Amino acid sequence: MVQRQSTTHGWCLLLPVVCFLNSAFPTHAAPRVTWHHSRSPYRAELQVQTKPNHRKAGIAVSVPVCGTGKPDGSDFFAYDERGTQLSVLPLGQSVHNSAIALVAPPPVGKRVFVYFGSGINAPQHKGKFLASLTLDIRTLPKGPNGNLKQIQALLPNSKRIARVFTNTVQLACNPADASDACILIFEGYLNVPIVGHQTLMLVSDDAGYVFVNDALLLARDGRHWARDAVRGECRKAVPLKAGANAFKCVVVDFGGTLMAVVARWISGKNKHVLKPGDFV
Repeated sequence: MVQRQSTTHGWCLLLPVVCFLNSAFPTHAAPRVTWHHSRSPYRAELQVQTKPNHRKAGIAVSVPVCGTGKPDGSDFFAYDERGTQLSVLPLGQSVHNSAIALVAPPPVGKRVFVYFGSGINAPQHKGKFLASLTLDIRTLPKGPNGNLKQIQALLPNSKRIARVFTNTVQLACNPADASDACILIFEGYLNVPIVGHQTLMLVSDDAGYVFVNDALLLARDGRHWARDAVRGECRKAVPLKAGANAFKCVVVDFGGTLMAVVARWISGKNKHVLKPGDFV
């Protein structure tokens, strides 16, 4: 729920909305709470639904700014229900006129209040969080795109369409708009319980690349059909440390069918898409 501050009564109902969230959801029928940030005219009231699975993970929130706040979330201030300020890391403009961010788990209770619209840049706590898995959807500029080096050269001219939270790499459409050709960048951390090797496989249409701990693990240059890799043709074992391992998957769709899947390969008959719990 989004509320607007009132100069006479502290606050008044602005608009009930359905927020697109990963770990926090709009609160319902909850007691009224004091307005914590007087410079912000709006706040989103959220309730934590899922606890983080890592000590440096944050609560993933999506706030419908709708032109009333900075579109990238850089004016977000967060508090718990007792007025304790919570660390925030804005992650940029998202779909449905919203911005996404990570918020520190509230020390007391399950309610989180995100204030916005003040025009003031809020402190950003980049070092505090290991980011949840996000999908950055970008335009595909014109130019050579036959291999990773050429695609990396295109990225500075690529524009962000939207950034969204996701809980796995399993996509068969552009979730932001009708753009046919685009660059998809999944980025987050694998959450590994014990040290050891795992074999990851990539299915992509078209080009696709997987990085683990900043090292290139899997590569599919040029145009491809997804069916060319469903049996694990593009796979490789990687040593993983216990805890958080940096993960990135870049898929470039040149137009037409889109497919991006990263799975764990165990055998020819035993392979499955990475689960939400596999990521921080």
